[in-house]
Amino acid sequence: MRPVRSMHQATVLVDPWSGEPLPTGRCDVVHGIEGRRWLRSATVVHTPACVCGCVAPPAGLCVICRDMGGTGLVCGRCFAQCARCRKPVCPAHSVPDRCNGASNLRLCRVCGGDACRARIVRGVMSLLISPFVERTNGTR
Repeated sequence: MRPVRSMHQATVLVDPWSGEPLPTGRCDVVHGIEGRRWLRSATVVHTPACVCGCVAPPAGLCVICRDMGGTGLVCGRCFAQCARCRKPVCPAHSVPDRCNGASNLRLCRVCGGDACRARIVRGVMSLLISPFVERTNGTR
């Protein structure tokens, strides 16, 4: 195949905190003539691996992975935000919200620890104050 024309496309995701562009993929297309009269096209798509291990195209950045020096690219299915501080996080750097067992909210590890401590303090304080509080109709 004798190449006649080629096109190159790059997909870029911009880091909102630093403003630096991150290459998230590349697509190369080569058009050529084969033999005397056949036109052939070849397309090669390059997608980087996400930190979550998925092969899907990246849809966001994990702040903690970026701080540790990695690419921080996360696919759209695994990408989440911390429910308290709104940091974008990957599955490796987030924990489920244990206070709301029915929801799929995720917390970063710092906020997850804070939520556990707050729950323990609330439980201890309600236990200490309970002898002095009168409850009516089974309500708290």
